Amino acid sequence: DFQPSRDTLHINTTLAHELAHEWWGNQITGHDYCDMWMHEGMATFSEAMVISELYDPEYYDYYIRWLSRNIDNERPLLKTCGVRYNSWVSYKDADIYNKGALLMHTVRRQMDDDSLFLELLRNALLAFDRKNVTTETFVQFMDEQTNQDLQSLFNLYLRHVKPPIFQYRYDSIQGELKYKWSEPLKTDFSFRVDMRMDDQVSSLYPESSYQSVKVDQRPKFDVADFGYVLIEALE
Repeated sequence: DFQPSRDTLHINTTLAHELAHEWWGNQITGHDYCDMWMHEGMATFSEAMVISELYDPEYYDYYIRWLSRNIDNERPLLKTCGVRYNSWVSYKDADIYNKGALLMHTVRRQMDDDSLFLELLRNALLAFDRKNVTTETFVQFMDEQTNQDLQSLFNLYLRHVKPPIFQYRYDSIQGELKYKWSEPLKTDFSFRVDMRMDDQVSSLYPESSYQSVKVDQRPKFDVADFGYVLIEALE
């Protein structure tokens, strides 16, 4: 994987994050404390978007990988609404930052239409300008603007503790890759997993039982390509 040196990446991500709150936090404000992931997740995602804008996409991919390695998966992103608590007290609630960002990255990659994705974000800022917005309202808006089942995709990450677990088994002798989800996805969303071999990328659509495909080398799976899942190589 691409690894930028300290001499090539000069950016204050904290500054980018806090400036992003002018839009995600001030222009759009969560209705309840449970909606805080919209503030912190979107601001953290903005860090990656700024890096991509100032440098190039491989730097964005690098940052996404780094974020994915710093997620605890101890509690759902969407907290219980209408209760009094402070999520910053416990590290178990800190996923509203990195996992919130990875949720938006996953939506972006699964949509596979950057122009539409960025238009959705701009339209959301206009539609909810200076309003208090619930998670449900925000997600419904995103869903209605596309022909994809984004509501189911959002719920995978908002309401469940762990992301989907993608398992694969590579047989070098048979030249075969077997793959599946470790458990059935709690959604009908057709989740795409990209398989990279050299410069070629193929799309897989795992199910809860093994499928197989012929390969001539061990493929690579990168969350930067298709979204945040846990990847388990079974031997």
